[in-house]
Amino acid sequence: MLLVAVLLPACGGGGSSGSPGPGPGPAPLAFQLLTPANAEALAPTRPHFSWEVALGAFSYRIEISNSLNFTTIVLDQVVTTTTWSPALPLAGSTPHWWRVRAVNFGGETFATNNPRSFTTVNTANVWGTQGMDARHGGSNPFETGQPPLTFAWSTSLGSGALNPVVYEAGRVFVTPYQLYATPAAVTALDASTGASLWSHNFGSIFSVGQPAVSGGSVLLQTSNNSIAPASNAWSLDAAGGTVNWSTAIGSQWENFWAPIVVGNTIYSNGGYYGGLYGRNFSTGVETFFLGNPLEQFDEWSPAYDNGVLYTFIKGSFRAHNPANGAILWTRTVPWVFFTYDMKCSPVLDGTRAYVIAPPNLHAINLTTQLVDWTVSGLNFSGTVALDNGVVFALSGGTLHARDAGSGASLWTFAGDAALNHAPAIANGYLYVSSNANTYAVRLSDHVQVWTAAVGGWLSVAGGKLFIARPDGVLTAYSLTP
Repeated sequence: MLLVAVLLPACGGGGSSGSPGPGPGPAPLAFQLLTPANAEALAPTRPHFSWEVALGAFSYRIEISNSLNFTTIVLDQVVTTTTWSPALPLAGSTPHWWRVRAVNFGGETFATNNPRSFTTVNTANVWGTQGMDARHGGSNPFETGQPPLTFAWSTSLGSGALNPVVYEAGRVFVTPYQLYATPAAVTALDASTGASLWSHNFGSIFSVGQPAVSGGSVLLQTSNNSIAPASNAWSLDAAGGTVNWSTAIGSQWENFWAPIVVGNTIYSNGGYYGGLYGRNFSTGVETFFLGNPLEQFDEWSPAYDNGVLYTFIKGSFRAHNPANGAILWTRTVPWVFFTYDMKCSPVLDGTRAYVIAPPNLHAINLTTQLVDWTVSGLNFSGTVALDNGVVFALSGGTLHARDAGSGASLWTFAGDAALNHAPAIANGYLYVSSNANTYAVRLSDHVQVWTAAVGGWLSVAGGKLFIARPDGVLTAYSLTP
């Protein structure tokens, strides 16, 4: 009993005559913030925050502010895990700063790379580039309209096929897909009426690329080899069509897909033998050009997510430093050559990239740099769409819905069995088309709820579904508010 009496106070027992117990111990060890990437320019309004484990931590306190010195705190949250997302969205198009401290009884330790910054995406109802934004997912989270749809207007813009349109601030912008089009122009239309607002004719040239629109500027590239007026990148004022700037680019006989805009940089395909451009949004000045080893294929757009730029060309999926285009890593998938037109852009969800290397569909993990899954045995083509953990891909004229995590088949939709344009998604409905028909499918039960006997490239924004048709006609349908 004497032994017990002596040991109890040393173990923190209640004896009044024993020595004091041990102190609270040291504060948590050093750790670092992980995501979003520092200075991320296109962060979601509900970002996924993550950081390293701090050894010894009982909890973590994350703070988000609109000021670098944290004088105004937007969110202050205590969590016990190393990942967190806010329940309510942050303000869009807004710079934010965030920091995390690890806490235990011995004190608190700030992350060694505190604070980090990010800017949230534009939350206006915009369709800014091919597949809606720089991730190319084809889903517009800011469009609240839904079926049934009613015919709004149709406008003829030539006799050949049109490129997919983009939309911003009540205006829709369209270019011809047809080569040597007459006119070879970009045209702005009133999205409510279809009335022409302005048009810029580029002259007698080989091709006018897909447009993008951002911050009141329409961006595109034209190709005519080195024959006057040669090949150029363009920025035009969205309101009036005046040229902000134009600059020569390398090109042979390409048909360019839409550029993307990240912060104050434009990224696009280009180069006489293929490549990737970075260009200042305001001035058009080239910030970098990466040629070899990028292959000379056209009809693709780069993609961007969480501080990294991505390309997919001839079976090679590459991660690039967005500051200088330098290749960070490459993952290759089997590639069967059909043509020098990719007709595919990578689609990103923050965890994986989804690419089609005909006839297969692949999911590439952006962290491990490995292929998470592949779906073969079908005949996939084009660019996928992505919404709420589901990948939508076209094979043999049928829409296939696949689980984004595993690639498992969820459901299919055949329509007229000739579906060939990437889906567009908004407010719980998927729109998909052939050259002749367009369908609306309710995602909750996969039921077709609307159809129209016109087809083509689809964009959905501003309360409208825009159909850029293969006969040179742009048709708009109004969604129900």
